Amino acid sequence: MPAVVHANLDAEAAWARTRLPAAVERRISLVGTLAAYLAPPGDVELWTPAAVDPARILFAGAPALNLRTGVPPRADLTWAAPAAAAANDRRWALALAREHGLALPGARAIAALDELAALPGPWVAKVPWTAAGRDRARGAGVPEGELRARMARLLARTGELVVEPWCERITDAGQCATVDAAGTVDARPPHGLLVDARGGFAGIDLDLARAALLPTELAELARTVAVVGAALARLGYAGPFGVDAFAYRAADETRRFHPLVEVNARYTFGWVAHALAARRDARRLGFGPAPPGATTLIAPAGDNVTAWCA
Repeated sequence: MPAVVHANLDAEAAWARTRLPAAVERRISLVGTLAAYLAPPGDVELWTPAAVDPARILFAGAPALNLRTGVPPRADLTWAAPAAAAANDRRWALALAREHGLALPGARAIAALDELAALPGPWVAKVPWTAAGRDRARGAGVPEGELRARMARLLARTGELVVEPWCERITDAGQCATVDAAGTVDARPPHGLLVDARGGFAGIDLDLARAALLPTELAELARTVAVVGAALARLGYAGPFGVDAFAYRAADETRRFHPLVEVNARYTFGWVAHALAARRDARRLGFGPAPPGATTLIAPAGDNVTAWCA
């Protein structure tokens, strides 16, 4: 019997009670096929929100990859229910960061755009549920013009936005772990996050974190993962999760570390990168044109969606 994988990368939209545009559904369905590497060796039945062209999926991890569209008739999601929506809410992560003194100065949830006047300097605003850098905005002060109109639409849809200062990042990192119902956390080694100039997700480098983070920062990230795992268990969540972090340069030019940017209480692409390391001895997972020597996982086409490992 094949392993059944539900690549529901539209989960955040479901929690927010909204529907993704058809073009976005097609994009996330293509990259969602990489979740097949999380399954054990053998046949895999993979379900995605939209249909996927099988010719573009260069899967090399099982005897057969059977692509399906929609929601599988059977799936074991007990690890994610009923707390997954609350555990992935950015407002919950912000409250946890504040509780432990880990929030950036001025970070807050806002319900009105004029509240941004209290945040000096550049900021980034994010909806409570989203992924891969979607549904976010950057600015300084109270927004005007088209930016204000766009953010007003986001507020009307979600009720609140999570806003924090935009920092001059030095390096981005993350760590994957699992937590059981008793709060026991089992963490994987930290990894580097590859991001674009606007903070959008671009890939995983399994070796970057240990090379780019200071020993004190690695230790702080590990402590934060333990804190997050315990908090998730108290919330009623058990299963995989990931914590995003970054080192940044403050206004006084000193290096500082923000160990709790986001909590992703689900399987993430960090998990996929670890799976690729185990199956193919790959250390990097990337989205975009493949560098020399890399193995293409999703063949490129006119939609600019592709993936590779190396």
